[in-house]
Amino acid sequence: MQMTRWSRWCAIAGLVAATTAMAATPSATAPAGGAAAPATSAPPTPTSTPPAPPATAVQPPPAGAGSTAQTAPGATGTPMTRTAYRAALDRASSAYNRKRAGCRSLKGNERTVCVAEAKAESTKAQSAAEAAFRNTPRARMDARVAAANADYSVAKARCNERSGSERRACLKTAKDRQSQAIAAAMQAPG
Repeated sequence: MQMTRWSRWCAIAGLVAATTAMAATPSATAPAGGAAAPATSAPPTPTSTPPAPPATAVQPPPAGAGSTAQTAPGATGTPMTRTAYRAALDRASSAYNRKRAGCRSLKGNERTVCVAEAKAESTKAQSAAEAAFRNTPRARMDARVAAANADYSVAKARCNERSGSERRACLKTAKDRQSQAIAAAMQAPG
């Protein structure tokens, strides 16, 4: 059997291997007393569409199929559109700028805490929007980890108003909470 350039390419890609193997061997379901049926499958032509690859990836369950997994805010099982994602990022950015402008009147550690809170809320909103846009378990886990890290940065800013052993104890408590939140984020389903 002479192979054309297209059928060679398909054979290399693994698209024709099954059809040429079936054409070369007699049918296993031939009638008991008769000869094998002639092979009618021809190699695909350039205008035909290649067969769909076998489904080897694990498909997610359909939305609302009894799933009790916690999801990030905005992740409802249907992916967010690109325009909605960009709008959510714009809202997070404008809210951050508005809250940051409100912090300008404050002084010292109060201002630092205010800026850290504004940044944490922005980070949480952005990561939640990304999780809803990507709509994967990994994205939702990343959003929970980002929220834990944002909360830790706010707690660190609040601890800076203390001094000595009180500050060290506050930082240790904040770090422990962050570690617990990250561990819970890693263990949480989807």
